[in-house]
Amino acid sequence: MGQILARLASVRTETNRSLGDLTPAAITRPSAWVGYEVDVRFRLHRFPAHLIEHTIQCEKTLEALGWRPTEGRHIVRRLASLLGEIDGLGGDAEAREIEEELVTRLAST
Repeated sequence: MGQILARLASVRTETNRSLGDLTPAAITRPSAWVGYEVDVRFRLHRFPAHLIEHTIQCEKTLEALGWRPTEGRHIVRRLASLLGEIDGLGGDAEAREIEEELVTRLAST
């Protein structure tokens, strides 16, 4: 699982680097999505929504198998969601700082 998460982080860093400075003209270019005419901005915003949809499907499967998340997992999920919001609002440096602090605190327990 650690390798999968590390790979996702690596790919996310790369896409943030390569797509982070798209011009307004590039982001409003036309695109198609399941038969609909949309723009690049819409397509880029579909990725996180798609990941959320898959996460929910996985959670429903786990629940059907009798697995229930602990309170700690609920808290971590909310923290991760908030960090994503901070990151999405342009606070990537601040989000990384908070992540580093959380890792440091976890390591000291």
